[in-house]
Amino acid sequence: MKKKGSERDLGMMGVLVHVIGDAINNVGVIIAAAVIWKAKYEGRFYADPAVSMGISMMILLSSLPLSKQQTFLYCYGY
Repeated sequence: MKKKGSERDLGMMGVLVHVIGDAINNVGVIIAAAVIWKAKYEGRFYADPAVSMGISMMILLSSLPLSKQQTFLYCYGY
């Protein structure tokens, strides 16, 4: 769906945000796994929950602008 007066397609924007988010999340998981594997201190097991919280915050923050635009489109029709 295209917004009138704009050259952005919200569907393609959502796909782009999703693909970039997946790539960043995969890098975060790999880094957390490397920390758990190579580190020798007890706190190393907090790397996975920390990355999971970061991923969830990134998903939330990246979806809010898209949801706002979509809601505006549905409510006002432009």
